[in-house]
Amino acid sequence: MRAKKVQPRQQLIIIASAGVLFLVSAALASAHTLKGLEKQVFDFIYGWPNGLKPALWTITQLGSIWTFIAASLIFVWQQKKHLAAKLIICGLSSYLLTSVLKGLIDRPRPELLLPGVVTREIMAPGMGFPSGHTAAITVAALIIAPYLKKKYRWLAYLAIAMVAISRIYLGVHAPLDVVGGFALGVIIVKSYELLALKLKLEKVDQRD
Repeated sequence: MRAKKVQPRQQLIIIASAGVLFLVSAALASAHTLKGLEKQVFDFIYGWPNGLKPALWTITQLGSIWTFIAASLIFVWQQKKHLAAKLIICGLSSYLLTSVLKGLIDRPRPELLLPGVVTREIMAPGMGFPSGHTAAITVAALIIAPYLKKKYRWLAYLAIAMVAISRIYLGVHAPLDVVGGFALGVIIVKSYELLALKLKLEKVDQRD
């Protein structure tokens, strides 16, 4: 295992880019409409066969609290308590921020924006933007990925995309919702790493 220092300039660029992406998606989502290219993307994914529901419902659970609990326990078992703490802190931040932002943006879910949309998930309370599941899996994937062998890291990033797609397929989020959730997750993790670096508390270990 090789230690690789987190570079402050690189982190700032990533945070700024994710911030712009979040602000743009939030501005568009605040119009409380679902039209144009976003509607086309939603219609395409939501229109996939109902037979895919069991698989995509299972995938969407990767963005639930159980992922954080399982990953945290694994890190504790591996004597990586600092990583378990990072996962918990970033995970809680993700939950709190998405809750606050949902109230601020106040964008309804697709079933209230488009006629004929019926959610394929029973439990989907609250507003739509940003997607909490997408933010959560982004946080988890970005924290876990550096500790995977390089040939397996793509699986962590694939998980982000698949959870985002599953949220649209299940009819509980529009495309801008998951874009906002992704951007928020990136901001949270990279801000934590930048702060930790400033406090000289963390190095990111990566396997070759």
